[in-house]
Amino acid sequence: MINYNTVLTDMKALVEASSAVYDPADTEKVKTVFIEMNDRDMVTYNCPLLDLRVKSADPEPTTNTAYYVEMIIEAEIAVFHLTTRLKAATIRNSLVQALQTLIRENPRFSGSLDTSIVGEVEFATGETDDTQGAFVAGAVMNIKCFLYSDR
Repeated sequence: MINYNTVLTDMKALVEASSAVYDPADTEKVKTVFIEMNDRDMVTYNCPLLDLRVKSADPEPTTNTAYYVEMIIEAEIAVFHLTTRLKAATIRNSLVQALQTLIRENPRFSGSLDTSIVGEVEFATGETDDTQGAFVAGAVMNIKCFLYSDR
């Protein structure tokens, strides 16, 4: 049976091993990687951040069957910056590009994974509603994963 959490954990490990994407000391790289983050973790202290979650799996694997399952992982990037919206968007864009490159270079990042494809990306920018005065840039990327289920 396919364990979706294992695939997410393997992807998190891949990101954290990549100096092109992840460096907690660099303000222009991912500082924190979450798996199914809750709203309390969406704070400037954790940013730039990456949240990984399962969006869908089709068809759902069942017992005594052998077939491929298409699982879509949503990878959300969030950036807060205190100077300009452009700076926040520039950091976001470079992180999206680095993550896309990482997935393309490592399409089989998990044991049961046959391959993965970088899908569409949605972008957004804005300002925080509170008195922080921070600029926000985000992106949600779909990563299509094809897994073989043999049970």
